Amino acid sequence: MRTLLVIKKRTLNLSKFVNVELYCNASCQFCKLTRALFQEKGINFTEHRIDQNKDLKDAMIKRCNKNSIPQIFINNTHIGGFDDLVQLNESKQLDVLLGLTTNNDASQSNESSRRKTIVVGE
Repeated sequence: MRTLLVIKKRTLNLSKFVNVELYCNASCQFCKLTRALFQEKGINFTEHRIDQNKDLKDAMIKRCNKNSIPQIFINNTHIGGFDDLVQLNESKQLDVLLGLTTNNDASQSNESSRRKTIVVGE
């Protein structure tokens, strides 16, 4: 007799412990897309509106030596602008940085299912 067990892998969600900062303005289309991506993933972020406060723009330039927006920081590490964010998202490394998954899960992301089938007995 064979017994079939299906085990669903669980990943601890650490995203609530991640500090995400976005330097942006109200009219930038790439800023809007960045906001939408974080919202879709359920990630809270701090938005620094450089169009409302020149000091914030100066702080952004000092932190990353970049003048363009958006500029994104995760846990005080500069990850870059929108193109960098897209690359991280496509490689699944963004989810790792955001605490939504692990490196191991990201490397296995091309699997069609996160379930493992184990046959026990004969």
